[in-house]
Amino acid sequence: MNLGFADHLASWHIRRVDGFLVTGRSNVVGCGHSLVPRWLDPLEHEHLARWRALLQRTRHDFHQLPEYVAIEADRLGGRGVALLVEDPRAPERAALLPLILRSLPSGEGCDATSPYGYPGPLFTSADPRFETAAVGCFVAAMAKRDVASAFVRLHPLLRIPDQALARFGSLVDHGPTVWIDLETDEATQWANYRGTHRNLVRRATRDGLRVRFDDAFARLDEFYPIYAETMARLGATTCDMDHSYLQRLAAVLLGRGYLALVEHGDQVIAGGVFSSCSGIVQYHLSGTATAWQRASPSRLMLDEVRRRQAARGDWRMHLGGGVGAQEDPLFRFKRGFSSERGRFCSWRVTPNPALHDRLVADWQAGGGSREAAGEFFPLYRAPITKRASA
Repeated sequence: MNLGFADHLASWHIRRVDGFLVTGRSNVVGCGHSLVPRWLDPLEHEHLARWRALLQRTRHDFHQLPEYVAIEADRLGGRGVALLVEDPRAPERAALLPLILRSLPSGEGCDATSPYGYPGPLFTSADPRFETAAVGCFVAAMAKRDVASAFVRLHPLLRIPDQALARFGSLVDHGPTVWIDLETDEATQWANYRGTHRNLVRRATRDGLRVRFDDAFARLDEFYPIYAETMARLGATTCDMDHSYLQRLAAVLLGRGYLALVEHGDQVIAGGVFSSCSGIVQYHLSGTATAWQRASPSRLMLDEVRRRQAARGDWRMHLGGGVGAQEDPLFRFKRGFSSERGRFCSWRVTPNPALHDRLVADWQAGGGSREAAGEFFPLYRAPITKRASA
């Protein structure tokens, strides 16, 4: 597939979107202004500067950092990019969409997905007409690059232009997430804990558990075995988030995150990778030694992280949701820290419907079943279950 980076795309057609003209030169024209889309490569110095400049102008999370997109692209076997849409005549208006482009088995075109986490699009203007035009520009640019489909995870705490996204694709609500308002006072934050959570935090302290913070990620070797043990206990794999990946993640988060380790005596019994970016604290990865599960070390860890980041002036602490965004035991554990809720949604769009439909047809011809795939997107990447022979 052709993943070359061009600032401007070739001409194709013109259509009107809420008074803006979306043209084949990848410009969106309206009210005497034009929007210019550019594909950015995090490995190119000039592109990196543009990417970072937009991040400085709006609240964002570490999932939208170019360095994070790059390591996620390596993990997923794709190429990290971002679509930047700018208005040269109104510099305050811009939008950014981080993506990972992946080759297709047919060799024709590509498709796009999000890095792990919540790397939804960012907009520096809340003008609905601009948002709609910018989203239209995203889709037009992807269509010209022969992107068959795009699966974009949206951020539960950042503003989502629902109407603009729904106009060009579909929005899917996967389930609730939990967050803590760090701008309220300490008494209010503590009072919002479930009673059993408060009791177990106190008990963990009485039992001699303590939390240490490692801003340099120097103790990653002590955390990783516990993380791997936890993933094995849950039946999950760590093959694509191995020790080497965590080292690269630590490099991205240096100065924007840290390890929190729970100790009993000289023994590390639990830990987590946390980020703090633009006022948003993320509970990214964690693990607890099997033998210490009943001691509730993770409750103490989250309580100490909350206190630390509130004292540092952060905005919100996002705990996330359940496995697969379900309201499962993990979600019930997290909701014991706060009554605040976000919604985890995804945006699904097919910029090149003809290519998408051919891929689906090939997938079905190879044994793919729409019924078995359920809500899987894109459908042509759903696993094919071979029927047992009679």
